[in-house]
Amino acid sequence: MELSFKELSKREVINVTDGKCLGHIVDLTLDFPKGIMSGITVPAKRSIFNCLGFYERLFIESYKIK
Repeated sequence: MELSFKELSKREVINVTDGKCLGHIVDLTLDFPKGIMSGITVPAKRSIFNCLGFYERLFIESYKIK
């Protein structure tokens, strides 16, 4: 399955352990020259500063993604 970053960023990231929504993908990390995805970044905490573009980030490594 192929997805553009625009399509991928619209999907919610859900923690499978507790079912909580972590938010939407804000960044994608690629490993070059291998050309594989090494992980995604989602907002770690929700706050009023998220609207201004300031937020803590949570990096999720690709092997942890289902």
